[in-house]
Amino acid sequence: MGKLILGGAVCVAAVVAILLAIQEQQIRLASESAHEKLEEVIAAGGTLTDAEVHQRLGRDPDEVRRPAKHRLVEEYHWSGNFRTYTVYAYYSTAAAKLLSAVSINQTMPDWEQADE
Repeated sequence: MGKLILGGAVCVAAVVAILLAIQEQQIRLASESAHEKLEEVIAAGGTLTDAEVHQRLGRDPDEVRRPAKHRLVEEYHWSGNFRTYTVYAYYSTAAAKLLSAVSINQTMPDWEQADE
């Protein structure tokens, strides 16, 4: 009887682990899709305003920072069961807020760090 209960517990744990992994993969794919939507515009030599980025991604950013004069960084977070995935949208704000670069799951580069 004890082996049956232990075996059942192991099966339940395995099913839960599989479901968590599937959910994690879906969240990771959602963040990668957002990154690709922005990257394809930049790769084609285009740009977007911040409002166009929000519309394209279907959401507002989770965080907005101004690390330097004429620079704006928006962060979009997708929280999984095991980690958080972040897409960074970098803008030049000299004339208008225009998307200039995008990255995924990378620490902000030195040139984007706030002056201390």
